[in-house]
Formats: sequence, C-alpha cells, structure tokens
Amino acid sequence: MKKNIAGSISLVMIIMIFSRLLSLVSVQVYMAFYGASDPYLNIYSYAVSVPNIIFTCFGTALSTVVIPIYAGYIANKKQDLAKTFADNLITITFVFTAGLVLVGIAISPLLPRLTELGDYDFAAKALMIMMPVMLFYGLNYIFQGMLQSNGKYSWPAFVSVPSSLVVIAYVILLGDRYGTTGLLVATFIGLSLQAIILI
Repeated sequence: MKKNIAGSISLVMIIMIFSRLLSLVSVQVYMAFYGASDPYLNIYSYAVSVPNIIFTCFGTALSTVVIPIYAGYIANKKQDLAKTFADNLITITFVFTAGLVLVGIAISPLLPRLTELGDYDFAAKALMIMMPVMLFYGLNYIFQGMLQSNGKYSWPAFVSVPSSLVVIAYVILLGDRYGTTGLLVATFIGLSLQAIILI
C-alpha cells in the first residue's frame, strides 16, 4: 500500500516537473522565434494575462470554497448529491464566465487606451481573441477539483502539457506564415485543451 502511494506521488511529481519544464521551453521557443523586443510579443503577453487576471478572483473562490463541498460529498459516499452539485456548478460557472467573456470583449477596445502597447488595433483584437478562454478556465478549475476529490491526480498534473505542445508546434510549423496573431489563436486552442482533456 505504501509503495503504491509512493509510486503515485512520484509519478505526479515527475509529470508536474515535466509540464513546468515544457511550459518554459514553449516560452523560450516563441521568444527566440519572434524576438524579445518584438512589440507584438508584448501585446501577446498582455492579452494572455488580462483574462487570467479577470478570472482569478472567481477561480480562487471555486478552489477554496465550492470544490471542497463537492469533495465532502465524495468523502461521505453521497455520490448522487455530488453529481447533482457538480452538474449545477458547471452550469452556473459556464453562465457566469460567459458573462465575464461578454464584459471582457466589450471592454477590449478600452483597455489598450490605458497602456502604451504601440499598435492599438492589434491590442484590441488580441484581447478579443483571448477573452473567451475564461470559459475554459472555469471548467478547468472544476474538473481538476473533481478529479482530485476522486483521488485522480495524474491528469490535473499533466494538464498544461498539451497547451505547451500546441504553442511549440505552431511556432515551428506556422510561425512564419501567421505571426503573432496565429500565436494568439494557438495559445487559445492550447488553453482550451486543458479543460477538454480533463473531461
């Protein structure tokens, strides 16, 4: 029993280390390809970070308050209540994050005016491309919490690997053709995969 637990912990640690290293590699790949001084790369970083910042407060509430309720149902063998709670949570979260996405898209033309990013039109477009990723952030928080509550830790640890691979593959195969706009789309696809693979 102890060997099985130790083996599981070791596997999760290896996966987490690998996923973090791969994330670092993906950043190095697109930084090296486009150049750290590329103004569009600064806009890309800004557009990726804004939805994450907007969603963080809600995501923290999911992790610290809501998911433990689901875990409590599982621990007390109340599978039906856990399933009903999870279904309701997914629906409410999806509706709420859809509202956040609409608000985010609405303010996307305004936010670049508060910064000095250079190309206003590209910055507004970049934010609009990335805002819908909040839908997947919400699902990602829920699915990770559900899996961990059921003693499944490998997939939550693995979750960032596909997104890093998508970005690396895009830069190598299509980076010249579609530039930073394509990098935004590739990043969006990669982040959405995090929730999809957990399903």
